[in-house]
Amino acid sequence: MQSSLSAIKQSKEILLQALRDAGAAINGDLNHIRSPFREDQTGSLAVFERDGVWAFKDHGGNAHGTVVDVVKNRFQLSDSEAVKRTVALYGNGSISLPKPTKTPREFYPTLDELVVNFERSKNAKCTRRDPYYDSVGNVSFYALRFDYSDGKKTVRPAHSESDGWILADPSGALPLFNLPALMQRRSEPIIVVEGEKCAAALIERGFLATTSAHGAKSSQKSDWSALAGRIVTIWPDADDDGRFYAECVSKILLSSKYVCAVKTVDISPLNLADGADVVDIINELGNEGKTGEEIAAYINAIVDGAAPLIAGPRAARYKTVRELIAHYPQMREPVIHGLLRLGETMNIIAPPKTKKSFLGARRIHRAPLARFQYRARARLDP
Repeated sequence: MQSSLSAIKQSKEILLQALRDAGAAINGDLNHIRSPFREDQTGSLAVFERDGVWAFKDHGGNAHGTVVDVVKNRFQLSDSEAVKRTVALYGNGSISLPKPTKTPREFYPTLDELVVNFERSKNAKCTRRDPYYDSVGNVSFYALRFDYSDGKKTVRPAHSESDGWILADPSGALPLFNLPALMQRRSEPIIVVEGEKCAAALIERGFLATTSAHGAKSSQKSDWSALAGRIVTIWPDADDDGRFYAECVSKILLSSKYVCAVKTVDISPLNLADGADVVDIINELGNEGKTGEEIAAYINAIVDGAAPLIAGPRAARYKTVRELIAHYPQMREPVIHGLLRLGETMNIIAPPKTKKSFLGARRIHRAPLARFQYRARARLDP
């Protein structure tokens, strides 16, 4: 073998070539590649580098991994056969390979020193430090936002180990933002937004809000168990990434693992600019002179009006009472108190000539008033 497997995995060009060979359509955007492993009209496959290895993730399917997994899925091979085929196909020197190197892990005594070093080396400015806490309230990691002089930005994770602070994710699934509050206020509904800035803006106004780390395409990296069985409203940003994030999160929360009652805000009637988010809405309302209470009422009205989602065509079949209550946390509004609610039907059964028609017509006629004047009545008039 002229090239080692590790060197092959470190080559972006080889991974892209393997995806093309498998049938992927790659047009330059490595975050929106049409998956070659299924029918994909939206471009749900993303390519990324992590710890020196180039990998892919099909966010709309189950395929993920390195170039070896591309070959494995393409030819339906075993793990060992896929390794041999990968080296045979892409280890012949036809594509330039990088020399295998191990990037040294840089540790810093304090978070401040880590931030200063990044700012100096990348000519950037740290504009946000958002802490993510674990289930007992200890800081798990910080999401550090750096703004560049050309207007671009990046958000990098930093956590502490025994040797100091390092610019990397902690091991394992990542906690959700605002996790201690999510666990303490278990009876309250939750708003999920994209990004720490949006979540913090809602939290400042008294809402129970959260987000997952690393943006729209990384929801699968987080542990969503704190939301299991909860009432959740997803508020997407007004762009393709926002819609993609809402779809991914809703699939996670509607799964049998979490059984949440999920709603998604329809932002189309809000006439937002492309890329606008809940922070832009709050700022615009503030510029119009709206008070904090008026802004909170506006947000509440939008959340209350969000449409519930259904987890596929078999969602009406529930295995447990907990699942049923999670999807229908409140009873429908009564039309005739104690007898009939909105969306229900009622049969009036009695012998002939006992004024069934008169009784039904009378109750229908009085139904609009029954919501307000007859709430305490649990039976028909004699």
